[in-house]
Amino acid sequence: MSFQEIVTLYPDAGDVFIKNKDQLTKISDFEFRRIKDRLCLSVELISRAKDFNAGLYSAIMEAASMDGFQAAKRVVESSPRDAQSSNKGFFPNWKSPWSGSNDEKSSLALRTLNEANDKARKIADIQFFSEIINADSILKKKKLKPFIQDAKRLAQQYLTSAIPRTVNKMVGLIKKVQEDACTATVKSETASYENEEQRKLRAQLIRHINDSATRAQHV
Repeated sequence: MSFQEIVTLYPDAGDVFIKNKDQLTKISDFEFRRIKDRLCLSVELISRAKDFNAGLYSAIMEAASMDGFQAAKRVVESSPRDAQSSNKGFFPNWKSPWSGSNDEKSSLALRTLNEANDKARKIADIQFFSEIINADSILKKKKLKPFIQDAKRLAQQYLTSAIPRTVNKMVGLIKKVQEDACTATVKSETASYENEEQRKLRAQLIRHINDSATRAQHV
């Protein structure tokens, strides 16, 4: 029997699958997620940070790919002092917006980084393996190759353990769904049978009373 046939017969089995499928489609290994977040952030930053000046762009990309969002954020937050000391704007031909207040934290640079990070965190694991690690910006950086290899290794280790564990769990839960459905069916059929028997007995009793009354009238 296929899974679709099981779901057709036992609709609750579909809910069991939906509640447990994330264990197979989302790798929860902590180190894997760190690597994935860094590489996804790097790819998302590329199109958004193309107008950064070369030095700052390089520093942010290096921090994002090697150490992640917080490291890249520190680079952005420290850049106003660098910009003021060098008398250069954050973007070519654009006056630096930093003046030493907290408002600079919500500058275009920080918003750009946050937007890239938000988008990166929404990238599914399957997209990470099919697109992100094959992106030119990732493949061109030799220092990122060990991260890609580690991500594949950690994913394989996780799935080698998670697949049989999750399948066994779902088999047990679906079996419980089947048992509950069978029990409910038996109870329903038993109740229906009992009601039918009671109906028959009531009909027989009524006939017996009517027959008795008829005989008494003819005596």
